[in-house]
Amino acid sequence: EIELPKKQVLIKDDKRFSSRSTITGLLHKRVQLGDSVHVGDELAYVSDPASGATESVTSNHCGVIFSLITRDKVTSDDTIGSVLQTGPCKPHGTEANIETEI
Repeated sequence: EIELPKKQVLIKDDKRFSSRSTITGLLHKRVQLGDSVHVGDELAYVSDPASGATESVTSNHCGVIFSLITRDKVTSDDTIGSVLQTGPCKPHGTEANIETEI
C-alpha cells in the first residue's frame, strides 16, 4: 500500500527552473537533492569519452535542488536538475543582489 505524505506542496512554474545538458555523454554530479545553490554553481558536468568534449551544467538561479537525474548517461537536452527559488540571494563572487518574491 502506498502511503501519501502528510503535507504536499504545489510549486508555481515561475519558481522552478531546470538546467539541461547540451551534449551527450557521462554525467558527473556535483550536488545532491536538498543542496542550496547560487547562480553559476556547477550542478554537474558531462563528458563525452568519444570526442573528449566536456560541458559544465550550472544553475541559473538561487535556491534548493528539488529534482536530480538518476542516470549516469545523458543525451543532449536532458534535464539534469531543477532548482526551486527560495528567496533573494547573491551569486557567489558578485555584489549583485537577485530579488525574488515567493
